[in-house]
Amino acid sequence: MKTKELKNEINQMLDGNIGIMLYAVLKTDEEKKVKFINIADEEGEEDNTSVSLLEGFTEIIRNKLDTYNEDDEVMRLSSADERKNALYYYDLDEIKVSQFVGLYLII
Repeated sequence: MKTKELKNEINQMLDGNIGIMLYAVLKTDEEKKVKFINIADEEGEEDNTSVSLLEGFTEIIRNKLDTYNEDDEVMRLSSADERKNALYYYDLDEIKVSQFVGLYLII
């Protein structure tokens, strides 16, 4: 798949009816817990915090996609090299939770 194709698909998704939910992974000595973070501003009838975060997030994604060469191929992660500006797709058999600590943004 070419970067241009992926960019078009992501932009179609971002133009659709999407929302934003924020989760954090909390690490203790014994375990890791995934917790939902309430980001609502809780003032008035509308949740403006979610709207502004979603707009900011989609703008960041679109701006980042614009930095990739549209004629490049999206490469397999297992064949990753030292390139600094490339898109990869996940093709590994398993994912280890211990590799990930931080915040996850799910759209």
